Amino acid sequence: MNLFIAGCPRSGTTALTRLVNLHPDVVVGLERFKGLYGKRKDFTPELFSRERFFDYREGDTNFLPATSAEAATFYGRADEKFDGAKFIGDKYPQFFRHYDQLFKQFPEAHVIFIFRDPQFVAQSWQRRSEDSTRWPAENDGRKAVGYWNDALAYTLAYKGIKRDSFTFVEYEEFFSTHTEGLFGLLRRIGARLDPAIEAEIALAAAKEFANSTTVLGQELHLPKEVVRSVKHVADPNMHRRARRIAASDKTTSLNSGD
Repeated sequence: MNLFIAGCPRSGTTALTRLVNLHPDVVVGLERFKGLYGKRKDFTPELFSRERFFDYREGDTNFLPATSAEAATFYGRADEKFDGAKFIGDKYPQFFRHYDQLFKQFPEAHVIFIFRDPQFVAQSWQRRSEDSTRWPAENDGRKAVGYWNDALAYTLAYKGIKRDSFTFVEYEEFFSTHTEGLFGLLRRIGARLDPAIEAEIALAAAKEFANSTTVLGQELHLPKEVVRSVKHVADPNMHRRARRIAASDKTTSLNSGD
């Protein structure tokens, strides 16, 4: 099965991808082909063949084993389990802008969509805009709200069209429940679990969940103009709908046929 992870940027897509990849049957890239997803002729199933997945070409991505020790470790592990993997795909937050092409090329694909409280998404964007030389200053907390709206609007619309092709994950609930939430998600997508696999994943996931606990404990500090943007622009009805779907998705499994 082709498995893709999407969500508004700064909503936990990277942490979720690292955690899902702890399963021995899962190989999901970290924006492996983000440079190609807007190019229809290049966004094809061939990307997820062994030959292409580990053929790092100019324009594919900036997270490369040749320039990053983290990427070398990540894709080294992916290489070891690729041939036996049941789930192969990629994480790219803005997949929500490309669902039409994604489902055209991968009709049986499954998308895990993670969403987060818009206030904290806005705070993360605001901090990045102020502190990071790699993050454009204009991408501040106010701009985050528009992206957040778009991510939910596109995904809710496609959920209505391809109901069984999406699993919704609420950031706060998922990361606060640690391995309970992770194992529940893995079961929902149909990944095998037994005591040995669970023990191995739990040990490897401890650091990621420790980091998420710190993030969840952060206080909210937003400039007044960002507070106004969240209040007047972020759509609370879409947030409520996404939360209801996430709660419902917790009770279903791809294997159950529900």
